[in-house]
Amino acid sequence: MKQLLILLTLALLCAPNAFAAGGLGLSPSIIQEAELVRGETYSYSIKILSNEETDRRVALSVSGDGATWIFLRDPATNEFVTEPVTIPANEERSFYVDFILPEDLPNGRYEGHFEVTQVIEESESTVNPVSLVVRSIYRLDVTGDERKTGTVPSMTVRDTESGQPLRIRYDFFNTGNVAFAPTADVTVKKDGADVERFEREGLMTRPDETLVQTAEWSTEGHGTGTFTADVTVKANGVAIGEDTLTFNIEPRGTFTADIFSGDPVLPEELLAGKLVRGYVDFHNVGKIDLTAKVQMEVFQNDELVDVIKGEESLVIPTKHKKLEFFFKPTEAGDYVLKGKLLYSGREKELEDMHVTVQAEEAPAVNTESFAEEESGSNMLVWGILAVLVVLGGAFFMFKKK
Repeated sequence: MKQLLILLTLALLCAPNAFAAGGLGLSPSIIQEAELVRGETYSYSIKILSNEETDRRVALSVSGDGATWIFLRDPATNEFVTEPVTIPANEERSFYVDFILPEDLPNGRYEGHFEVTQVIEESESTVNPVSLVVRSIYRLDVTGDERKTGTVPSMTVRDTESGQPLRIRYDFFNTGNVAFAPTADVTVKKDGADVERFEREGLMTRPDETLVQTAEWSTEGHGTGTFTADVTVKANGVAIGEDTLTFNIEPRGTFTADIFSGDPVLPEELLAGKLVRGYVDFHNVGKIDLTAKVQMEVFQNDELVDVIKGEESLVIPTKHKKLEFFFKPTEAGDYVLKGKLLYSGREKELEDMHVTVQAEEAPAVNTESFAEEESGSNMLVWGILAVLVVLGGAFFMFKKK
């Protein structure tokens, strides 16, 4: 048995790259706190422990519910950690965790992880390296008195066509201490009789912020004429604004589509075989919703070589969008792109684009890196073979004895 142990030891020494010992740890494994108050900052200490034989570069990150307001801080510099750090071999490093709770954070439980990810350096010769991730948990309970209050300075509505959506807009000013979304209760009437009643939730609004909210209603199947809408805006179920708005639903085709658009735009540098994103600025200056997209024909040496069709987008009145399209030239040379806008059954010609595509540069081959990887792979294979041979001999000797 003594001879067997000696042979196993020699085998491991002959194959230093076949096995690796060590690892990283994170302490504590969980941070759990209750009764935290919004708007306050709480700091805790964590440690990264290493039993690796060499220094390790690691990246620190936060995931989960608090990823935007939890920060890791270096006690030596008192600065937030944004770049990878070095953990010395067989040592530990401490860091502060700052929970900076926003003033408008709602009550509730917030959970997630602190993560330590080993950074694989380019100089390492490991074949198919694996980045190890170590995690610990945070679990925080936030309590406090929430105030969901607000005001509604104004409400407006615009006439529309039958089949087009009606949009009731109102300004909402959040006077509370947490972010929340208001709701609008709307009763549509015609000639004093109820047509439809509905409720719409608005956009999440931060404290001391004003956002324009929209309550949308489908006019399909409700005829034409003069209507009224009784609107009540509520914050946390309490009415904060009320008004009665009058509007007309006109027959289809009453309003004409009216647009304004810019010239098509592409990146300055174009390479053969590379996909690029272009766009056209599209402004809806009319009174009805429009669906719009870009279509282009691509010419090289006066020959049609490709047709580009962009995705269709909805653009509501008074708004604009960047209508995107994608261009992937197959070879270097000069191209002409002849485009047009297609919107709600209409079209508009665009300015021709004359572009030059460069040949794609061949990637440089890093023979040194390849040699290092091959050398590392060979050492690993030889190490494993050495272990197998010695184990076979040890087994034979033990069997014979």
